[in-house]
Amino acid sequence: NKLVTFYRGHRSWCYIFGLVGVLALIAGIVVAFTVDFSGGSSTNTAGFGAARNDPSPPTAVPSFAPTPSRDNQGGNSLRPTPGPTLTPSRLRPRPTSTSPIDIPRYQDFVSVVNQVSSERDIVNPASPQYKAINWIAKDNVIDPESPFVVQRFILALVYFSTNGNAWSKCGISSLSCSDERARFLSESSECLWHGVTCNDEGFIISLELDRVGMNGAMPLELGSLAYLERLVLPRNQLTSTVPSSLGSLGNLLELDLFDN
Repeated sequence: NKLVTFYRGHRSWCYIFGLVGVLALIAGIVVAFTVDFSGGSSTNTAGFGAARNDPSPPTAVPSFAPTPSRDNQGGNSLRPTPGPTLTPSRLRPRPTSTSPIDIPRYQDFVSVVNQVSSERDIVNPASPQYKAINWIAKDNVIDPESPFVVQRFILALVYFSTNGNAWSKCGISSLSCSDERARFLSESSECLWHGVTCNDEGFIISLELDRVGMNGAMPLELGSLAYLERLVLPRNQLTSTVPSSLGSLGNLLELDLFDN
């Protein structure tokens, strides 16, 4: 009863002391939380600063980009991509049939070929001479200054004059040829072409094309192969007459045109 009487007599003070106690409790919780949060932040900040101020350089780690491999086309291989090859090719790029002609180079070849072919034939788009000079100007295997320009031109002329694209052996489109280097108009030396034999100096001494499907006339320019000793072209479909220019071949020992 005394406690109740005290409470009723001092009710206002009880409210005040109770409110102060609640506020003190809340203030204590806020202070405690603030101290804890500040301590954690300081720790993290110190750690971050230490990482940035570390004087030791980072260790380089190689990158292995996934590269599809031939034996794993559906997935990825973790082998590193190989670097580029720095060894240049010894051969100049081989042009296509549609490649533009280098005009100065073409004119240099014309000046050489004019020694054995007429300019009228060279500039006539329907002539085999025109096709041969355009081919050799784009060939990029031989330069106009080479002593072998004329014989390479004449072999190309033989090819175009006798429908070489339809030859059964060692033409561009022929299915039969023992060696790709032996194909006429290939980028190899003409001394390696089928049926061609050269001497030690590299000049043609024999042309033997037996039953290869030649169809057309022998060009007059064959008479300009000054070192030629054998001309063997049997069992083909050569037309027209034997070129009179062959009479100027002082080294010719054998001429075989059987079954034409």
